[in-house]
Amino acid sequence: VHSKKTNDRFHGESLRQILMDGLSTMEVISNQMVDLLETLCDQFPRLWFLSDREVIQLLSLRPTPFTLQRFVRRCFTGVRRLEVDREPLSYVEGGGAASQSYRQLNVLGFFGSLQEHVAFTSPLEPNCNALVWLEAFEKQLKSTMVHRIQQCAAARNQLEPSSQDLSFSQEVGDILSNAAGKRKILLPLLDLLSGHPLQCLLVAEEAVWSGSVLRALQEANPVGLSNVKAYNSAKLRALACFMRDGLTGAQREPLVSRYTMMCVRALVQLTMKHAQQLSRLMEVQCAPESSFEWLSWIKYHVKEGSDDPTCYADVLGHRLQYDYEYSGPEDWVMVHTPSTDRATLGILLAVTSYRCGFVRGPNMAGKETTTVQLGRALGRQVVGVQCCPSTSAGVVERMLRGALQTGAWLLLQSVHLLTQEVLTLLGQRLIDIRQSFSQLARDENQAVNPEPSDGLTTLFGPDLRMTLAGKSVSARRGYGCVLTSSQGDAFQVPESLRRATRPVALTHPDYKIITEVMLTSTGFSQAAPLSRRLVALVELARDSSCLPDFLSDHQSSYLVVLQKIISASEIHLQQSVREREISVEAKGAAAEQSHLGPSRGLTCQFPLFQQYFDEEEKIQLKDAVTEELQRKRLQADAEIIRNAVTLYQTVRSSRAVMLLGPSGSGKTTCYRVVAGALNHLAAQAEEHLFQSWSSVQTTVLFPHAMSHQELFGYCCEERGWRDGAIAKALRDSGQSEPTSSLTGEQKQSAHTAGRWLVMDGNPAGRPGWLDYLTAMCSPEWPFLSLASGEKLPSRSHLKLLVEVTDLREAGPSALTRCSLVYLAATDLWRAVWKSEMEALVFEDKVDQGTLKVWSLLAEDLFSSTLDLLRQRDLNSAGNSEGESVESATYGLQEVTSFVRILRALL
Repeated sequence: VHSKKTNDRFHGESLRQILMDGLSTMEVISNQMVDLLETLCDQFPRLWFLSDREVIQLLSLRPTPFTLQRFVRRCFTGVRRLEVDREPLSYVEGGGAASQSYRQLNVLGFFGSLQEHVAFTSPLEPNCNALVWLEAFEKQLKSTMVHRIQQCAAARNQLEPSSQDLSFSQEVGDILSNAAGKRKILLPLLDLLSGHPLQCLLVAEEAVWSGSVLRALQEANPVGLSNVKAYNSAKLRALACFMRDGLTGAQREPLVSRYTMMCVRALVQLTMKHAQQLSRLMEVQCAPESSFEWLSWIKYHVKEGSDDPTCYADVLGHRLQYDYEYSGPEDWVMVHTPSTDRATLGILLAVTSYRCGFVRGPNMAGKETTTVQLGRALGRQVVGVQCCPSTSAGVVERMLRGALQTGAWLLLQSVHLLTQEVLTLLGQRLIDIRQSFSQLARDENQAVNPEPSDGLTTLFGPDLRMTLAGKSVSARRGYGCVLTSSQGDAFQVPESLRRATRPVALTHPDYKIITEVMLTSTGFSQAAPLSRRLVALVELARDSSCLPDFLSDHQSSYLVVLQKIISASEIHLQQSVREREISVEAKGAAAEQSHLGPSRGLTCQFPLFQQYFDEEEKIQLKDAVTEELQRKRLQADAEIIRNAVTLYQTVRSSRAVMLLGPSGSGKTTCYRVVAGALNHLAAQAEEHLFQSWSSVQTTVLFPHAMSHQELFGYCCEERGWRDGAIAKALRDSGQSEPTSSLTGEQKQSAHTAGRWLVMDGNPAGRPGWLDYLTAMCSPEWPFLSLASGEKLPSRSHLKLLVEVTDLREAGPSALTRCSLVYLAATDLWRAVWKSEMEALVFEDKVDQGTLKVWSLLAEDLFSSTLDLLRQRDLNSAGNSEGESVESATYGLQEVTSFVRILRALL
């Protein structure tokens, strides 16, 4: 029953006043919340790199290692999983039942992306304050890396051959020519990898290399450098041989792990870099120790003991202290070329002198990769931000403040996409930061003389205080900022930004060097001649117009072709090597592993047998695809089934897949049939030998029908940040991922439903939605950067499928990150004709005799008619003006139109 009485307070002017008072109160609360968040970020500065939503979520959690693990992964990119001590402490009798009490959840270490384990020097105890615990985690991580680098460097120094062992270059060349020599050199290195992170071994290798070359230079004997070069070449051949054949006689499982192979690949690339440096040093005409080639080397020094700095790099008269930020093994794969080496020196000069560098160059020139690898080589934390037109000035200021307080390198990618207002503000902030650092340096010079006796400068010291945007903030001397752009002179840089940065130019790299390094690190023994022939082949294909249009227009796209060829060559190389040894391994397995019985045991021991056991899985998938086609009343054509199996295999090995083909080639049908077949197999998994089938959920978006804000999100003045369709799909996929508290075996046993995000539409613009979206498939930055500053991580069970008919507007970087499945569908019209005829029979419109006559007529007339239409360049009436015949699937429109006319006549 509603009362007829009314309250005059909620009418007219009184109601308006109540609403105004409520809005004022909410504004006060909002301002206090902003001040509170700033105070919390000042306490643990890495929170500046998170969004406000993530910080609030962090504060709302009960601080345990399991709940904080997600934020640890966001703040420390090399950490994937925490190692927690949960051993039982005692059994307490209570209430008539035995209750088990556990120790406090101490963190003993962490695991990386490839399950590499790093144990802390001492356990990290829990804390009820999440920020205090995160700060303690950072200190524990840094102290562990300091200890590990010292230990690894000391052990590596003991393995280095003395000058007497390198007396004769001929003997040096023969030291690794046999299997015994390989084991003598490589086994100790692999032992170091099993006990230390790859990052520590790379620093130790750099320090040993610099020391050995310096000793050779001090001997003033050219034979010394020749011996060092011969030993380095022999070591490179042994590492490449291991990549190809493995180490014969090795008895330990870690030697064949993916982590070990990734580490050896990084060692191969580092050894080739040393060979390039030494060749240039031996060509100088002046004294090598005073030459630019030697001074421009990044020479590492690791001091034993507790003296500060423990580890530092010497380059061009600057002593750069190592910052001990942990990076995983997948972060150390980079090819050094003369162009990237020059850019490295330019970036170092810009960061040390100007505090900011502006790197320009064409697409796929390595602007971001060079900056990131340089920062990681110095142990820095590198934070990358993908700029977009909707990136606000507040987000840029937030990232700058975080980089200042943490001493990190801030990498702003594609700054040409920012608005002129944001660029002008960015330039002013960078000028203020540089002037503040310059003033602090002058003040220190007037107070005391900080220059050491050897003239080297130290960039690290106590935290400083400066004013930024009217607020007093702390700053570390390791701060640096790098901007990148691929627009060249077309980008109008504001005057403030031009004065705040030092320009660095990066040209197209030498593809022969890149190809040679990639082939050598893959295991090819004759990489140098192969690289020349492969690059010449690609250039010949370009000159002969044999490359697709989306690859022929840009020189940057050549690297895409080379990477795809080398990836395929690696598979064939491994297969040929395994086939050569399969008979010996099979005989040994039959004698030693006969008691295992099940085929899966052999699959785990010898991956070569996997290709035979996968045949059973392939047969099941083909049968499921055939049944799905029949359920959809489609013709089970051999080409359609083959395309479906190819798509499934590609999705399994790649995060992003492009389905390329003309309109009507069956791209949509292909992925729908595969998804339906997988769901059917997952529902009946117990009936099959393989229990690894997982269901698939698909989400389809049409990017051409949505704006950039609707796809990725935008900031609303009334309601704050609003997620776009893609951001929402990523968040939903994160909710279905297995919880971090599960062990590795539990995660494998609990199959997660796969999610396919399907984007139906050609890429448009550079950069466009495809470039932003495929950025989360990058091995360096596996995140989707939102305009709010938040980074959404990519999930292992989330796959990206892109339906395209034309790739001319696709950027080279997007093509590199995606696998390509081409659907030609030249005979698709035959399957459509058969399906339509079967439908007519099912509907009782024609009898079998008539169907047989029509089928024979179609076989005789359709092919020749379609060929005539193609020869005369007669387009279908459905094609738009200027559209080529190849833009539509061959014969599909004509046959479909014929069937419609036939049905109308019936």
